[in-house]
Amino acid sequence: MMRIFLALLIGVFWSLGLMAQCPGEWVQQISGLPTGNLANNQPSLVIDPDYNVIVSNGIYSAESLIVSGQQFPEPDASGQDTDFFVAKYDSEGGLLWLKVINGVGFTTSQDLQTDNDGNIYVSGLMTNSITIDGVVYDRPDATWLGFLIIKFSPSGDLIWLRKGDYNGSRCYSICWTGTDLAFVIPYSDSVSIGGEVFYSDDELWYQDMVFGKLDTDGNLIHAVNIGGDGNVEVNSFDCDSVGCILQGRFDRELSFDGTTVSTPAENHFELYQMSINANYGLDWLNHSQSFPAIDPRAYGLSLSGEEEAYFSGFYWNSAFTIAGEQLPAPVENDVFVGHLERSDGSITWLKNGSGNSFDATKCMTSSDGSIWVGGEFYSDVFDYEGETFTNTTDGENDGFLFSLDTDSKPKCGLQLEGTGQNGILQVESFGDGHVALLAYLNGTVEFGGQTYEAQGNVDLLVIKTCLPCDTLTGVKEILNANEFVLLQNVPNPFAERTTITYLIPTDATRAEIVFHNALGQQVKSVSIKDTGAGSLNVFAADLSTGIYTYTLVIDGNVVDSKKMTKTD
Repeated sequence: MMRIFLALLIGVFWSLGLMAQCPGEWVQQISGLPTGNLANNQPSLVIDPDYNVIVSNGIYSAESLIVSGQQFPEPDASGQDTDFFVAKYDSEGGLLWLKVINGVGFTTSQDLQTDNDGNIYVSGLMTNSITIDGVVYDRPDATWLGFLIIKFSPSGDLIWLRKGDYNGSRCYSICWTGTDLAFVIPYSDSVSIGGEVFYSDDELWYQDMVFGKLDTDGNLIHAVNIGGDGNVEVNSFDCDSVGCILQGRFDRELSFDGTTVSTPAENHFELYQMSINANYGLDWLNHSQSFPAIDPRAYGLSLSGEEEAYFSGFYWNSAFTIAGEQLPAPVENDVFVGHLERSDGSITWLKNGSGNSFDATKCMTSSDGSIWVGGEFYSDVFDYEGETFTNTTDGENDGFLFSLDTDSKPKCGLQLEGTGQNGILQVESFGDGHVALLAYLNGTVEFGGQTYEAQGNVDLLVIKTCLPCDTLTGVKEILNANEFVLLQNVPNPFAERTTITYLIPTDATRAEIVFHNALGQQVKSVSIKDTGAGSLNVFAADLSTGIYTYTLVIDGNVVDSKKMTKTD
């Protein structure tokens, strides 16, 4: 009987075309000619409130950029300096604008954020002067790298630029809190921010960090130093109005707000996680314990409301314990994924994925009860809790992306396959099952029935797609189903037609799907006559524009409900 249900459901999905395509999917390629490397230093991607997609990255060894089929001359083609670009796409994949920021010496972007009004913030590095829209901005002390933070309007106009004029500083990460811009600036000597100077609390060449916030005009609100003997670095952080969580690694000692933790030996890196509240105080601090060094990279972090957060990264060398949860010794370079409580830092679950792989920069997002984790692997097989990816090309990387539910259960996965090296660098969620991906390739990649070939040394792919996770989860649930399945309608939101897929238990005598509007008023009811797997098509003429709840009622009992949105 279960096999019959499975066959029926797969037939429904094929009829919808869900296994062949993703509604609203698009791919755009960015190439640097003739030998540009566009994935060498923390490519970044963000989605603004209007669902536009913004990407940024450094430009290396390129005389021109090919973006969405258009060729843009690179301002400095000498090959001696490095520059960076910012490109903005609309929700359908159309290029709205492209800006190239030219620098003297080493200049690159490292992170992107957007605020409630769609303004764009870019952080990065600079050594000497940079040129934006033909205007030169000097940096007086150009001995070492300094930081930069730039604010652009939604149309790409420069609003302000803040830069660091002291030694050894660079802005790794920024985050929009809902009202202001949080930043983390690592430095090895001293750094000036808004007229305030911070000095490292140990000897030269060891790294401390400054954590602080700027208002929307670029003025410093407040900042605090995070230090300790040795090197302290941040791999990722995320913020909201409640506070921020930072995670990274340290090799000797980590000290902040009166709390100090140490590693067991010199040059032994451990993982840390810390929660900093809105008053710049420490709520809690987690740190791993292992021997020999695990040398972790905690690249993924996503807050989920005021109570929860999800994190990911990769590790090698040994097992380790953090907040009372233990990971086994890695098979090769293993990925870890976890869930923690924001109130006290306790970890609810911690899992690892086995294979020679690593989590890419900021390659984690969460929304609507799903978590996406991505990266790349170069072993024969990469596996996370039964979600398995197979590499068919020896010694070359493939990109992976898998989705989890909130209890760590895999839902579905996506693999980038091709020749040469490719991987997924960042993922962001649209909140409706669609995700935006930033990927790279230096050979070919097969995706969506098409082949993409790198034109420069390393190209970028900007992808909007969806993982039909409810589809695949529904198939898996049928194999163990004792009662019912109600899947999320696809597509959602919809303008013309959407489809609801369900499974009704064989012993049911009466079933119906009931629709209510945002006011709770019943607007439609559809009786389901047959048990087993089936689907219901909802057309534009059936509902007016708005948000609805559809509910599966079996034998008079409400068993499940989901929300759907009808657009114009």
